[in-house]
Amino acid sequence: MMMCYSHRAVKQYSKKMDEVGRKTPLTLFKGKTLKISKSGIIVAFITIIIGIFFLYGTWEAYLEYMRVNEYAGYATGHVTNKHFSQGADGNSMYYLDYWFLLPGGGKIKSTSNLLQQQWEALKIDDTLEIRYDLSNPNRNIPKYGGSLSLVYVFLVFVLGAVFLVFGIMRLISSFRMAYNKTS
Repeated sequence: MMMCYSHRAVKQYSKKMDEVGRKTPLTLFKGKTLKISKSGIIVAFITIIIGIFFLYGTWEAYLEYMRVNEYAGYATGHVTNKHFSQGADGNSMYYLDYWFLLPGGGKIKSTSNLLQQQWEALKIDDTLEIRYDLSNPNRNIPKYGGSLSLVYVFLVFVLGAVFLVFGIMRLISSFRMAYNKTS
């Protein structure tokens, strides 16, 4: 039988712990005591925070993905430069400089990051399709590069959900009932 402890039981526990100098756990009902694992609570809160961090990142990535998919403007872009930067951890970011013309005649210059395979396939003076926001053409992206895939977003969501569920389960198991061996 699963029991739910009210605010009154927790208050009673705190009062009793103060009276006995925190030496004996609270006896909630005949023969059973509430045991609290402080390290379990700490681990639970850390994993819950990590889970929330991943879920928040997933939500932001999903919003970015949806924002990019709503770009209604299409144009032909012209590659002007290619460059990359390598981080201290060995990861590289591949950048592409390009320009495109708006239907009204304006010229937009922009830079976007691409996957390595796309970056290597494109040469300077090549053309590529550009998607842009009609209300602000400076928000643009090459049609097949630079945005996160939904598979990545889903995997990070699953990872965040696992951390969150593990943290909640760990928090619940940190408060457990045990038989009092002294009675």
